[in-house]
Parts: sequence; structure tokens; C-alpha cells
Amino acid sequence: MEELKKTMPNWLQEEVYRLYESNIYAQYLGMKIVNLKPSEAVVSMKARKNLMNMLGVLHGGAITSLTDMVMSLACATVGKRIVTLGMNINLIYAADLDSNVLALARVIHLGKTTLVVECRVVDSATHRLLAKGRGTFFITSDVKRQSDESSDKA
Repeated sequence: MEELKKTMPNWLQEEVYRLYESNIYAQYLGMKIVNLKPSEAVVSMKARKNLMNMLGVLHGGAITSLTDMVMSLACATVGKRIVTLGMNINLIYAADLDSNVLALARVIHLGKTTLVVECRVVDSATHRLLAKGRGTFFITSDVKRQSDESSDKA
């Protein structure tokens, strides 16, 4: 993606973290930002007991939520606030209890009204591919500096 800058401005990185921290669902699932850079995000999640399915492996819904979150953060790294229009995911391999999973997302298309993002989810210890996904996101607005949002309300 040639049009993207190589580094994120500090204010944008702070705003992306603020968006993440305000997401109660992501906190509940134990998601943590590992890395952010323009057009890319990496988020981790531990396969805790309350996230296991009836077969004793990480629930596909938890992996799908992780995928949606990391792709949303990748969109934010290019300065866009979004809503998910659609996504697909292939669950390839199971994650066991207490494994740490990493989701890596990359923006592959930044248009005027939509973004397309790819994601892969791996076991951090074995690097085994657990899932692969793709999402399409509608741009609702630009990410603004918190100080800009405060002055808009005044």
C-alpha cells in the first residue's frame, strides 16, 4: 500500500489504543495489542477456560471476535473509524487450553468508502495456522485527535 506512511503519528497511535481500551468486549475476552504500524495490527489472546467450546478447544466465536478486532484496529492505523460490513473466516486448526494465539491483520485495500483487510491467526508457540479471515469495512469517519473531538463539541 504505497499511499500509506511508514510510521504512525504518535497522536494516531494513542487514539488507536484509546479505541481498543474502550472496547469492553475485547477486554472481557482478554485481547491485548502486541504491535501497531500503518495498515497492520497484531493482537494476542490467551485460550482461557471460559473461552473453550464443548470439545475443550478455543471456541470458533472467540477466534472470530479476535479476527474482527485485529482487522478493525488495522483500519484504525490508517486513520479510519469503521463498521464491519462482512467477513469470512476459515477455522483451520484448534487451539488448546492455555495456548496463546496471535492475530495478524493487514489492510489490502483502502478505498474512499471501504477497506478490505486480511487476517491470519496463529499459535504463538508453534506458529501453526489456526484461522484465516478477510473482512470488508465501511468507513464511518476519520480517526480524530481527542483534542479535535473536544473542540467539535464546544
